[in-house]
Amino acid sequence: MLATPRKSGFGLLAWLLPLVALVAGAIAVGLLIRSWSRRRAPPDDAQPLDPQLERLVDEELARFDD
Repeated sequence: MLATPRKSGFGLLAWLLPLVALVAGAIAVGLLIRSWSRRRAPPDDAQPLDPQLERLVDEELARFDD
């Protein structure tokens, strides 16, 4: 109880600063997650696989279906 700051003047900052820091941190994390999720969109200029390579991939995947 002795370490509790007063709820007026400079002591009010001791009460409000941690709350402001938590809100600012939550906003920063939210913006960061939003930024990361938007970067994961596939590129529009994706090239299709070579037909021979696609056939080999299909054969390998078929081995795991058994």
